[in-house]
Amino acid sequence: MKSQNIKISIIVPVYNVEKYLIKCIHSLVNQTLTGIEIIFIDDASTDSSPTILLDYQSKHPDLIKIIHLKENQKQGGARNAGLRLAQGDYVGFVDSDDWVSPNMYELLYKKATSGDYDVVDCDLEVNTGQEVIEYQQSLDKDLINSKDLTQKLVLNYGRLVTKLFKRKFFDKSELGIAFKKDLFYEDNHITPLLAINTQSIGKVERALYYYRVNLDSTTRKRNDIRVFDRLKSAQFMLDDFKKVTGNRFQDEIEFRFIQLYGIN
Repeated sequence: MKSQNIKISIIVPVYNVEKYLIKCIHSLVNQTLTGIEIIFIDDASTDSSPTILLDYQSKHPDLIKIIHLKENQKQGGARNAGLRLAQGDYVGFVDSDDWVSPNMYELLYKKATSGDYDVVDCDLEVNTGQEVIEYQQSLDKDLINSKDLTQKLVLNYGRLVTKLFKRKFFDKSELGIAFKKDLFYEDNHITPLLAINTQSIGKVERALYYYRVNLDSTTRKRNDIRVFDRLKSAQFMLDDFKKVTGNRFQDEIEFRFIQLYGIN
């Protein structure tokens, strides 16, 4: 049964990030917005990450929920597990080696509810942990049921982690969009499917999410078999998008496919 006072569910997959996890957790448990739940999914970690999670849960039992997966399912499978537990009206995603501004979810939630937006977005800083390398801007303005809204979003939906979504996107009784499990770069597959179902998107014009440049990340290793998941995710994206849309936005989705598959 859904709790009536949970505004946002924040879903955080965790796999062997003991070096960075505390900073991520600290930024989430100190959010200025009340009425949130933070769902950490321990994706069969082999380091001290599960111990760190349990320690913080003991300190914040009303905020933190933990799911322990027996087998590693990668980001997509872990996020799906978190979504099954989520009770918030809105859902956000955070990577466990990143961190967020203490007022990120308050600002996103206020924007979302002010215009009943399907999705709200913010900007992002690419960071080493010590210095800012790059500032990345998402949308430059709110977009509401405009003629070219879907076309724009299919071409460039931006990053998953800077956004807040209505839970209907992932609710099986409604849109029921799910991540691919056992696959790296799962964002590449799911974002066009989210884009075609987004009727309105609001913008908070501030960098509230801090993306860590982590050379140890599983998605940054080069000359590694993981790179083939980039190609798989692009093919899944193309196939699933065409199943849902037929020939609509064919040029846009094929352009995205070339970006994700051909270049890689």
